[in-house]
Amino acid sequence: MKNLENLATEIGKDIKDIKMRFATKDEVSQKVDNSVFEKVEQLLKDENKINNSVWLWNKNMGIFNSNDWFRYKPIFANKGNKFYLLNIRGVFSYVVSKDGTRLLNKFSQSDSLVTTEYVASEDSILYITSKPNENAKLFNASLRELQNANVDFANLPNDYISLKIPKLSLEIQPEELSFVDVVKQILDEKTFKVGKAWSGNGNGTYDAGTWGTYPAVNLKAGVTYGLKNIRGVFTHYFDKSGSKILTFSTKDEIITRDFTPNVDGYILISRQTVDKPSKIFQGGLGSARNLDGLEYGTSAITPKVPFIIPDTSTTQFGLDIAGIDVTQQTTVNNLSYMSPIKKWEKSRGFIDTINVYVKQTGTYNFAIGNIDQNDLIVSPRAFQKQLNAGYNTLDVINEEREIFYGEQLFFESHDNTVYAAKGERNLIQDAQHVTSNAGYSGKVMYGTDNAIPFNYKVADESTKKRLKS
Repeated sequence: MKNLENLATEIGKDIKDIKMRFATKDEVSQKVDNSVFEKVEQLLKDENKINNSVWLWNKNMGIFNSNDWFRYKPIFANKGNKFYLLNIRGVFSYVVSKDGTRLLNKFSQSDSLVTTEYVASEDSILYITSKPNENAKLFNASLRELQNANVDFANLPNDYISLKIPKLSLEIQPEELSFVDVVKQILDEKTFKVGKAWSGNGNGTYDAGTWGTYPAVNLKAGVTYGLKNIRGVFTHYFDKSGSKILTFSTKDEIITRDFTPNVDGYILISRQTVDKPSKIFQGGLGSARNLDGLEYGTSAITPKVPFIIPDTSTTQFGLDIAGIDVTQQTTVNNLSYMSPIKKWEKSRGFIDTINVYVKQTGTYNFAIGNIDQNDLIVSPRAFQKQLNAGYNTLDVINEEREIFYGEQLFFESHDNTVYAAKGERNLIQDAQHVTSNAGYSGKVMYGTDNAIPFNYKVADESTKKRLKS
């Protein structure tokens, strides 16, 4: 009998689903909360602000009066709910158990802006604090869902995005969306004329048979532009009155750089005919690098986030570290380098993104290398990064840190701590585990079931080439 009741319930759900799929436009607008649609919202509403105070946890959730700050009314989360948080004040923002008795997460140990993802480990409550003019956001979806949602990103509604409807067409311009940037390529290759190079003396030119020029392109003060493949000594920026502000090099070389003019004006670009076409990306090279190469007159939407390359172009090493700071901790004396156990298996790649949690602000060591038959790290290529206490996401693809077959990235810990197991083996190094093989000495990398506060992504060589195009 119970099975029949369950079957009837499922049939009823299916019928309801079919009716919704054939609903009229008006019916859909009245039923957006139905399970057929997933409503993705920006949850920090102005009407929910409470001024002149912050959230403060001290064995229970309380408040602290503070001028020029504000907190938002509590936001409830069910276990498994995903959130993307942008520009929140992490030291006064928390996740607390549903009954209010346990602190599950504090987003920062110091007063700083935090941008991160969070997955609710249980039914809980989010308490968010912010300051004026910092444009804090909290989306009830992961970054990947926001990026990969099958919607028309040129026409997003103000208050929600449906992840299930193929297209939404509303009169909303992409420039009006606070969480995306519009990247445009504004230099027309069809206007390139061979035979001249700009002299830098007003609109004067040199005769040069193997050179060419683009006509003036107007730029706005305070806007960042990515200049790609320009000949620096023959490329100049002028203000609106015609006074030269800048020549981009003192010698003949190809320049690729960001430029943010202090005054409105125009740029005159020269290059050799054998050079690749020059480009100007409104929005800067950092925004444009993950796009497949915009042509003149085209634009794209990119989120205002520290990492925007889809997972299809990168390989992740190590599990998600979100929430690791509130899991069980184990002390390992003299803990040094650590790494996910998996190795890079292609001929050549580039370290793309590094995610790491640390307890203290400071300078930390990273290294790329092999592990030999004695479990020792061989010829590590070391580099350092300044990390803030809490969660850090490092976008290092433009640093071109190569990684080759059989290598992996190592991170050197300062706090002697590993965390509760997540079901993946990792490698760590400490002073208690050293090699006893004749002719070799040093601390070995050995396996552990404990989680480590570190993961990274690698872009393969073909992806890197696309990013540079």
